[in-house]
Amino acid sequence: CWPGIRGTDLQTNGNIDIARSAVKDNLNSPLGDSLTMSFVTGLRKNGMGINWHFGYDKSVGGGLTIARTNGAFNASFDTPRAIYRVYDPTSNLWSPWDSTSLDGNNVSVAGDTVIIDSEYRLNWPPRDKVGLNLPGGFTINGSGAYNSLAFLPRGSRLQYYFKAVDINGGVSYQFSSDAFAREVEDLPTLPGSANIAPDIIEFDVLPRKYAVGTVGTLVAGRTDTPVLNLDGAYSGWSAGQDPVTQALRGMGVRADRYRHLQGYVQGANIGGHELTGDRPARLSNYFPNIEEYGITDSLRSWYRIIIQSSHLRTPSVFDESDAQLISNWAATPTNSNDGDRCIFFSGDDGFNALVNQAIGVPGARQQSLASNIFGVANVTTAAPSAAKGAWAGTASNAFPTIDDRFAAQASGPGLAAPGSFTYEIDGGCPGPNRFDPLTATGGAFASATYPIASAVTDVGGVAKASEFDTPTDLDQVKSLAYGFSVQYVRGAPGAIPKTAANYVRSGVQNRMQILYKFLTGCRGARGTGSLCWPCPTDATMMSNWAAASGFNTATYGPLLPIQDFTKATGIGVDDASAAPRVNNQLLGNSPNPFNPMTKIAFSAASAGKVTIRIFNVAGQLVRTLETKVEKAGPASVYWDGKSDRGVGSVSGVYFYKATFANGATLRADKNMVLVK
Repeated sequence: CWPGIRGTDLQTNGNIDIARSAVKDNLNSPLGDSLTMSFVTGLRKNGMGINWHFGYDKSVGGGLTIARTNGAFNASFDTPRAIYRVYDPTSNLWSPWDSTSLDGNNVSVAGDTVIIDSEYRLNWPPRDKVGLNLPGGFTINGSGAYNSLAFLPRGSRLQYYFKAVDINGGVSYQFSSDAFAREVEDLPTLPGSANIAPDIIEFDVLPRKYAVGTVGTLVAGRTDTPVLNLDGAYSGWSAGQDPVTQALRGMGVRADRYRHLQGYVQGANIGGHELTGDRPARLSNYFPNIEEYGITDSLRSWYRIIIQSSHLRTPSVFDESDAQLISNWAATPTNSNDGDRCIFFSGDDGFNALVNQAIGVPGARQQSLASNIFGVANVTTAAPSAAKGAWAGTASNAFPTIDDRFAAQASGPGLAAPGSFTYEIDGGCPGPNRFDPLTATGGAFASATYPIASAVTDVGGVAKASEFDTPTDLDQVKSLAYGFSVQYVRGAPGAIPKTAANYVRSGVQNRMQILYKFLTGCRGARGTGSLCWPCPTDATMMSNWAAASGFNTATYGPLLPIQDFTKATGIGVDDASAAPRVNNQLLGNSPNPFNPMTKIAFSAASAGKVTIRIFNVAGQLVRTLETKVEKAGPASVYWDGKSDRGVGSVSGVYFYKATFANGATLRADKNMVLVK
């Protein structure tokens, strides 16, 4: 959270440009450390239907202090407000809930009073908390005063949602931004009730602080993660769900998430604004770059694995400053035999944007990143009539089948045989996508291919292992590049009809498989052994990687501390848009159809044992699943498609009943379909 446009309140670092530091706590700007949101009601025009009390006026004092009071404010009703709680990384505890009144962001008084754009402002620390302490004596890193928490320390988290109040006392709540984010794995119980938030907005100060890892897992005793997910296309994901986060949680992998603003080439990504000599600074270039702040040192000390994904609508993920930072991070020596650095990048037109810059736009650093780190020389096709950046089959096949020899279970220490692992990618909406054909160079090798088209088999994936420090040591920089977005990975060809409602939400298991092979090929420090890329892996993605025998860690080095299998959620697709329940209810299973595993979601009215019985269409009992519900509310169990005798069930239709702790029994409204 960097205060002020192109500015900072910190002047202790000699590398900071003092001229840019002239902008301090620029309260009136939504691009600084304030946040604005719009509340709209039809009760009165000009925003006067909202029961706001105080407001700023940008024509008065630059909009830095309260300038207006609402004469129509009804004191018997509440004001609009933000409700929040804060996480203390020292104690690993959440604070009691607190709230702050939201002020009119820009009130214009010229005849009628107008709330410009119906916007209301939240600042941190909150304006109405000056001189106050956090509730209940709570402290963060030992400090309980709001005024001393202008900069939340590393590991802090802030969960918040909004309350709108109109002039008639009507109340509405908003728990997400423009779409359900589905980014919070520990949704809170809301204040004053037993309801769990259906979604919530969260702000994390990275690196994140986690609960101590489970004994016997890779993260045993640890509170950090070496994985960073740069979720740079979050508003482009289907139903708001980041497919990378979904896949990582499916396997129980910890990952910090940097969900930056999608103002590409505007300084919002991890590398900050323009470097010296690039394009002139623009109004929205407000994050520091490597010339002003030690971002490279932070990045290399916190993270060993970086995942970046782009989308057809947001191809330009890396600007020059971002590309330079990532290159610096990758090429930083890990010391002799101190373990790998690994980076994964996928995206529709993502590499085309890296390699083929517009005339007059700086691009040398992006091209260097593509060539030196990812081993991608150009993005073109051998078909003379095809457009640059489009694989040869774009015009004729909107759903190409990828032959992925890197992510196949049988790969490692070399590529698997052709056809070992295939899946569709969805390029059919709104029309055939311009998936990038890649060209491997500089020691890189083709790891995945598109189907042959126009007598050409284009490369869809490139893998590269590079050495930037001691040529003879046992660590590498390992990169995996896909010319298509991981968002569009679907199931095996024909597994789910393309006309099915859940087709666009399918492919979770295959995305898990891709990331599984990538992550388990990234090895830690070792003194002896051999190098591998891809590396041998165990047969089960959701097993305990710390105890699995197939990784050949004695030869290729230990896995990095990334997985707690007890936190794995499986391959289900959560429906966070469903309102939370506190009564006995069956909420369906997902995915459906499924193979080999599905999650059966339900809501229990009380804590206790819940028994799920699964039957075939003949009414024969196939499987009995039991789980203990710790508290009333949403819960789930998984069925792996096997009978009580451990035998795999045949393809077909199944139904299930649930018996709850209070004795109530319910039958599901919809059947489950197992498709093999």
